[in-house]
Amino acid sequence: MRRIAIGAPNPSGNGVVPIPLADVADVNLVTGPSFIYRENRQRYIPIKFSVRGRDLGGAVPEAQEKLAEKVPLPGGYGIEWAGEFNDLKEALMRLAIVVPVSLALVALLLFFNFGSIADTLLAASVMPMAVVGGGLRCT
Repeated sequence: MRRIAIGAPNPSGNGVVPIPLADVADVNLVTGPSFIYRENRQRYIPIKFSVRGRDLGGAVPEAQEKLAEKVPLPGGYGIEWAGEFNDLKEALMRLAIVVPVSLALVALLLFFNFGSIADTLLAASVMPMAVVGGGLRCT
């Protein structure tokens, strides 16, 4: 590698002179990453961190905020948060759809059972209490 010829400007000002790579660079054998990660034809560097002693949904937004204010990114670079945090966001998006649909179906079944809006609303009025009780049970 050290003897590979590269082009350098001629000191006399006309043309290019071949010089060995070792004249302009330190060439050493070192250990390092053995794989270059690529996604969508772009290189990326995965950086991992663990969250201990606090919730993931609070730690990652705080890390994102600190990173945004302290690390300026040059053009063409970006940050993507993935892993468990990405799974958490996707699960919350699914729940935002599934929970209201489930509650509507339960209300519809109650209406079919009782045949009356008043009785359906009376039976459905315990749903908020069930949510509170379920939340207290989980903590």
